Amino acid sequence: MFLISAIQSLSFVLVGNFILEMNGLDHYYWMMLFTASCSANLVGLIISATFNSEKVIYLAIPILIIPQLLFSGVIIKFSKLHPSISNPIEVPFLGNLMISRWAYEGLVVVQSKENKFQKLVYPIEKLKSQNRWKRDYWVPGMEIRTQRVLNPQMDQETFETCNLILQHEIKKMEKQYANHTCIDCIEELKKMKSPGQNLKLQTQMGEFLTVLKTHFSDQVQQATSQLDSIALAVGLLEFKNLKTNYENENLSTIVRNTNRVKKIVEYDNQLFQVEDPIYLEPQRKRFLDAHFYAPTKTFFGKKMSTFWSNLIVIWIVTAICYVALYFNVFKRILGLFSRNSVS
Repeated sequence: MFLISAIQSLSFVLVGNFILEMNGLDHYYWMMLFTASCSANLVGLIISATFNSEKVIYLAIPILIIPQLLFSGVIIKFSKLHPSISNPIEVPFLGNLMISRWAYEGLVVVQSKENKFQKLVYPIEKLKSQNRWKRDYWVPGMEIRTQRVLNPQMDQETFETCNLILQHEIKKMEKQYANHTCIDCIEELKKMKSPGQNLKLQTQMGEFLTVLKTHFSDQVQQATSQLDSIALAVGLLEFKNLKTNYENENLSTIVRNTNRVKKIVEYDNQLFQVEDPIYLEPQRKRFLDAHFYAPTKTFFGKKMSTFWSNLIVIWIVTAICYVALYFNVFKRILGLFSRNSVS
């Protein structure tokens, strides 16, 4: 069955990518589709081995397939799920259970990062995106929250939330930029128990954010100049042709989240970027823990490309399914439940 799936996947990729004019990444598509097919084969065999009735099997198939469609991250965006089961900085547990999610994300990320055009510009676009977001959304967000903390008319709950956010964000920036600190800002914030005027905090925060905004603007300008230099080095016509032939506008809209109105969100008393997830490294460094469309993941303490980490995850699931099929695990579990219900 694996051999048949390999041939089917290859045929699908060759014909499909030729019709859709998707160039240069056929081997990635084949590897991911073949891997997903192997996993699906094992799931199908497990269903056949577990249930004796054809009617039960026919009922079980859509029960397994429909969640794969709904919670792959395509039809229902993870950001639209209820806050109790999702958050803006990682894929919800429900999504992590879906093979379709790992396969789809891996293909989308590799198509967005590894095509011939993006290989030229991705590192620079990534630097530009991160600094542009900080300049256009993070700095204004910090300024607004500083104003709320210093506003005597602000309610206590909003004051406390903004106070904690400012402390967390200042610490993050001081850790990232060791040569630039907000002198006494955290100490002043900790002293404040209610909203009100604090001239020292106001002055220090203003200087801190002004210097950072200038730095971010400089970084954006440098990245723009580098992109212009690459275009000139390649040739403007050739650069445009590469973008036309290898860049997919609809896919770019998806992985950059450009249709989302909010570009910055509050979560866990911190500010998080939700724009350009394809250019954003995972916020947390836990095992395989990352936002959707993250370019890399942490795999056993090492940074790994999303495509390869997702591919490995699916093969691990496939191996587990093979062991479960070999020892008929699910049928034995079903038998235990049947005996308990009878007794």
